Amino acid sequence: MSPNNSIQATGEMPREDPAGGAPPNRRIRPMIPEPNLSCPLCGGPNGCAPAASGSFSSPCWCKEAAMSPELLERVPNAMRAKACVCMACVAAAQPAHEAEHQRE
Repeated sequence: MSPNNSIQATGEMPREDPAGGAPPNRRIRPMIPEPNLSCPLCGGPNGCAPAASGSFSSPCWCKEAAMSPELLERVPNAMRAKACVCMACVAAAQPAHEAEHQRE
């Protein structure tokens, strides 16, 4: 895969030189979590360790939490992939998600 076809660590596509050359900035910047410490659903603290520490290598409860697609769809578009849902909202969504799957 050529560098012009890959997505940089920032999540952005490389910008090509209008003259057809390589992207002007070939350095890949490390990804860092955004410092959003509030749940996008209830506004309470989300307990996100990576957001608090500024490093995705920080251990966090949410890395092992099972979140239903229905719960994640409730997150406003502007906050998707930018803020973690809190443990209380994840727990509150579990009974509804489990009941839905039991009916299938």
